[in-house]
Amino acid sequence: MPGSMNAARRVGLIVWAVYGLGAIAALAASFATTPAALDDGSAAVCLLGVVIRPHERCALCDMTHAFCALSHGRWDEAVAYNRLSPGFYAGAWLLALSAVPCTIAWRRAPRSAPPG
Repeated sequence: MPGSMNAARRVGLIVWAVYGLGAIAALAASFATTPAALDDGSAAVCLLGVVIRPHERCALCDMTHAFCALSHGRWDEAVAYNRLSPGFYAGAWLLALSAVPCTIAWRRAPRSAPPG
């Protein structure tokens, strides 16, 4: 039983680290562009909108615009795009910051012994 707990813990840590890396990528993209660049088409960050409906806004475009606005310190503009964006933005930062300790914990987690 202890071996299976270690394996479950390691898998959980890997999943958490992958989510953390996703949050890091989202935050990096939000710093790399602005809402204006998204609107005029010079920055294609929202892949769903670019691939599926090239000239329309997709379901997540307002959150993408809000993340970009928050990364550039435009809090009022971000809330105008999506009222929940500050909470999701804070959550993305917490998730991104947790990726490093999670990865360290995964590397230090004891390996389960082979059955035998």
